[in-house]
Amino acid sequence: MENKYNLAENINIKKALDFAFEAHKEGKRKGTDVPYIVHLHDVMKFLMYEEAPEHVVIAGILHDVLEDTDKTKEDLAQFGDEVLKLIEFCSEKGNTIDATNQTETWRERKEHSINQLPNATREQVLVFVADKLSNVTTIRDDLTFIGEDLWKRFNRGKDQQKWYYESILANVSILNGTRMYTLFKKAVQDVFMKQYDKIKADVDDELYLLMKRIELKYSLSWEEARNKTNQAVRELLS
Repeated sequence: MENKYNLAENINIKKALDFAFEAHKEGKRKGTDVPYIVHLHDVMKFLMYEEAPEHVVIAGILHDVLEDTDKTKEDLAQFGDEVLKLIEFCSEKGNTIDATNQTETWRERKEHSINQLPNATREQVLVFVADKLSNVTTIRDDLTFIGEDLWKRFNRGKDQQKWYYESILANVSILNGTRMYTLFKKAVQDVFMKQYDKIKADVDDELYLLMKRIELKYSLSWEEARNKTNQAVRELLS
C-alpha cells in the first residue's frame, strides 16, 4: 500500500494525535490499566488500511473526545466541519463523562446507533466500524486470557453485547468486500458464534459469491442464478 499519509510530514494527523493524547491522558481501556490512546492507534490503523481520506483518519483518532473527555465541539473546530460531523455521528447522546445513568440508557443508546447506520455515508460507517473493530478484537484477545469473567467489565453482559455487535454487522453492508468488514465479521463470529454457526456463515458467503459469479457470467437475474446454483448442487449430490 502506498504511503499516502506521509506521517513524517503530515501536520494535521500529528496535530490530531497530540490533541487526543492530551485529551485522553488519564483514560484507560475498560477494565484494564492499558492507556486509552492504544485504542485510538488501533482505529487509525484500520482506517489507514482502507486508505481513508485524511479527515476520516483524523475523525477516527478523535472519535471519543466528546464522549470521554471534557473537550467540546468548540475545541474540535480547529479540525474542520467534516471531522466534527463524523465525530458527532459516532458520539452517543447521554454517554458522556458526567452522565450517571449509562447502564439504564445502554439499550436505547445502542438502538439509536444501529438505526442510523442504514442511511449513513461510507465515511461515517468507516469511522464507526473501525472503533467497533478495535473493541471486538480486544474482547476476543482478552477472552483467551480472562474467559467469561471478561463480560463483567461491561454495562451489559454477553447476550446483549452479542445482539449489539451482530446488529451492527447486519447494517454495514456498505463496507462489504473491504478488509475492515472482513475482519469485523470474523471477530464477531469468533467472539459470539458457536462453531456450527461459523461454518454455516462461511458456507452462506461462499454460495452468495458463487451465485453472483453465475449471475454476471451468464447475464441472469438473481433468481435465475440462484436456481442454477441449486441445480448444480443437486447434480453433484445425485
